[in-house]
Amino acid sequence: MPSMGPEGLPITSLEAMAHGLPCIFSDLPVHHEITDHGKGAYLFRSGETESLLAGLRDLLASRDRRSTYAAEAYRIVASRYNEGSAREAYLRVFAG
Repeated sequence: MPSMGPEGLPITSLEAMAHGLPCIFSDLPVHHEITDHGKGAYLFRSGETESLLAGLRDLLASRDRRSTYAAEAYRIVASRYNEGSAREAYLRVFAG
């Protein structure tokens, strides 16, 4: 996701993470948030082609890094962006 922002909640990014795909996102604040500051995806410097290229090369070169990012991405989405979490968040908003 090479977006330069601004972004709301990037559903496409969350869907890729939910499928356990190793992801590479620009370092927008929302991408920091949904990846636990880069634990669930490689974050490159937004707007910097060389940073994106370095990230792509890094991920292509390391099966272990891809697997680590993929597993962490899946864990983040499964634990934070699930039906129960969404329901609780709505109830907090409407109760307050």
